[in-house]
Amino acid sequence: MKFTDMLESQSLEKIGQKIAKLIQDSNDHNQASIEAATLLKDKKTIDALKGIQSIHLYKGSMSKYLTELRNDIMDKVHTQGRKKFKDWDENIYQNL
Repeated sequence: MKFTDMLESQSLEKIGQKIAKLIQDSNDHNQASIEAATLLKDKKTIDALKGIQSIHLYKGSMSKYLTELRNDIMDKVHTQGRKKFKDWDENIYQNL
């Protein structure tokens, strides 16, 4: 295992723990999704998820449409994450 692979794995594990904590402590799936997307450095996706979060905070609840939209975006995030990080499923996906 290369040193960069070890660092990548440790980073994913820490982010995975942060995501799990966000969901367990505050049920904040939107922020957890933003954290996962941040790993991919995809500004367009991050902005879309922040928009969903803003609407949720404004309305005070997540509509079925917003939930489906977030889930569609996160399917793409997971696909990209699996291509970029070999430990994506163990550290990120299982925590979302």
